[in-house]
Amino acid sequence: MNIPAQLVIGSYIYNKLLDQEQEKFKLFKRYNNLDISEWCGDNYFYDEDDLLDFWGVKNLKDINGCVYIREFDNLTRDEEKFWRSLSLNGNEIKIYWC
Repeated sequence: MNIPAQLVIGSYIYNKLLDQEQEKFKLFKRYNNLDISEWCGDNYFYDEDDLLDFWGVKNLKDINGCVYIREFDNLTRDEEKFWRSLSLNGNEIKIYWC
């Protein structure tokens, strides 16, 4: 059974990848110097708390990095474990199962 998914990673994980693996990702957005009055969510983050959790910070102004997206036709649990192992304390990674 195929399990399609979207993998969302931050700069920390992306920068650890080899160039040929980086080429499989699309840049979604650069986040830095965010102000809560200007930010109301986007395609991958529901609200401020979701964004803060992803980056592992307590203040929007502490976010400084890019978000990259990769789509999988079939993301296995072993592949999920691998990608999660690249994160620092579980930050800068999200998986949306389609």
